[in-house]
Amino acid sequence: MSSPCFKSYLALILPMFIMALGITVYYHNRRSRANRLFSVFMVSVSLWLFAGVVYFTHSSTASFLLPFQLCIGSSFGTVFYLFSRAFIDENHRIRQPEKLLLISSALIAAYYAVILFWPGPVPGFERDFSIINGRVHREPTRMYIIYSTNILAGFAAAVTVLVRGYRRERDPARRRRIGIVLVSILFGACGVYILSNILTMAGMSGYEEYSLLPLLVSLVAISFTILGDRAWTMEHLLNIIARRNREIEDDLETARQLQRRLLPEEGRTAPGCTVHAAYIPVDKVGGDFFDYGERNGVVEFFIADVSGHGLPGAFLATVTKVALDGIDERTGPAEVLINLNKVICRATVHHNFVTAFFCTVDRGRGRMRYCSAGHPTQVLFRKGRGECIGLPSMGSPLGWFTGLSLGEREVPVEPGDRLILYTDGIVECRNEEGDLFGEERFFNFITLRGNDPPRSFLDALLDEIRNFSGATIFSDDITCLVVDLI
Repeated sequence: MSSPCFKSYLALILPMFIMALGITVYYHNRRSRANRLFSVFMVSVSLWLFAGVVYFTHSSTASFLLPFQLCIGSSFGTVFYLFSRAFIDENHRIRQPEKLLLISSALIAAYYAVILFWPGPVPGFERDFSIINGRVHREPTRMYIIYSTNILAGFAAAVTVLVRGYRRERDPARRRRIGIVLVSILFGACGVYILSNILTMAGMSGYEEYSLLPLLVSLVAISFTILGDRAWTMEHLLNIIARRNREIEDDLETARQLQRRLLPEEGRTAPGCTVHAAYIPVDKVGGDFFDYGERNGVVEFFIADVSGHGLPGAFLATVTKVALDGIDERTGPAEVLINLNKVICRATVHHNFVTAFFCTVDRGRGRMRYCSAGHPTQVLFRKGRGECIGLPSMGSPLGWFTGLSLGEREVPVEPGDRLILYTDGIVECRNEEGDLFGEERFFNFITLRGNDPPRSFLDALLDEIRNFSGATIFSDDITCLVVDLI
């Protein structure tokens, strides 16, 4: 027989320890549903245990504390089963058969709650137990058998879930954690059930307090297994984020290489022209795009800018490139952009749009035809006279609506002229005061440095923008195409 000192120790220390352990598990991993459920289980066990050791110490309280204990204990099997489900799969959702276990536990708890708070409708409960030599002896009544069976069913279902999870799991560390929980619950549940229920119904009561030992060992083992699991901890989340970032960076690098392949390869020539380009996306991929080449005896130049940047802009730029290559009938720049608009309208989402400029240079006739859809004013620089001629936009951006109407214009060109095509990342660059670089400043730069060799001109332009903005990284994609007519 245990001494009063030992009973007092159990009454005060063990329930508090188990409750503290449950609260620790909760705050360690409260994002995890499995941890929240196990914390509920631990707190319930601590209350159940406290009630038991109190009426073992003071048998006069048994008539009140015993139904309280049974009310709490009715949920043990169900809560542990739900914990096991969540421990194997955090995304598990309660199914219809599992609701029956919840309902049965709730009905049993309600039965003992009525005895506890309103004993009138359930008379004779005190005949179900007796106190002999300071110990509680419970009779194997029908309700007590249902209570015990319900707990056993819940733990049996939990063991089944854990066994299946262990067999299916391929991660060694994860299998080890499941194995520890499985062995612990078998040890603890069997020990408690045998000492507290089976022996009592067999008339061999008095061993209930010893059920604390397997219970305590199993709870501590499961708790430390969960506490040792890094899932949902800050360190683990940061590792997951870092790994995911590396995967995203690898994907972006692949996307960057693919997008680069869509642009004209460096050094591509066009009859009667020298072409140099600068393309600087804000991210690894961008929404700017350009292309040029000879078709039907004329040289075509195309530049476009998708609203926004990053992957959405890069994707729509790719769609624009593929659609442009698929347009065979090219009687004029306006028709090309109108046909291109039909494809972009079907591809764009979230009100994305594309500004574009398309022109053809006929060296034999000395004429350039162009059309602009919402794109900034492009520049034709006549080196001989140091004159900048603006090529303004004449229509709405592509992708806004299908019934697009665009006009086109024609201007004379001659050898020595320089065509400068660019996107709005240049003129919309801002300094620390919020001022725009603007078209006027850009045109003045062209007038000043327009006779420089193309590569020197582009390098000087980028330096000018960086000096103006005071930043080394641009806030928008920047593309500039310098075409010298020979």
